[in-house]
Amino acid sequence: MSSDDEPFYSPYKRPAPPRQPRPGQHLWTVTHAAELRRAELRDHGPIGCELQILNEVEFVSGRRFDNRALALIEAERIRDVLLGQGWVCGRCAGEFWTCEVHPDRPANHDGCTEAGEPCRHCNTSDPPRPPRGFVSYVRNDDTKTGGV
Repeated sequence: MSSDDEPFYSPYKRPAPPRQPRPGQHLWTVTHAAELRRAELRDHGPIGCELQILNEVEFVSGRRFDNRALALIEAERIRDVLLGQGWVCGRCAGEFWTCEVHPDRPANHDGCTEAGEPCRHCNTSDPPRPPRGFVSYVRNDDTKTGGV
């Protein structure tokens, strides 16, 4: 038996099982026409966090950060760049509000008359942005000031 035929020495009797990827924390999803991008945060404990950008089926890019806060800042920066290029939030379709009963759909979707709530992915300001097409009718009531 030649040295080429001998198996490589392994201290283990069985090979290690294949590595199973752990799911990341979903941060946001944006769409543009038929394309989709989503951001996931993978926490690796003491070695930091990894921000991954994926499309529907595969990895697009990733970067490791020393801590979670830095990864979240970069994720928001990337999302803002994509939104500036015409991408829209995948949850609310750019309406800034989602349906309370169907939280993965925009408010007033398919004739649904349920109440809406601010999209937790793209409408996080305080106070929240109003929905697209929102018109406020503010009544000017001069009776309190004596009509002056």
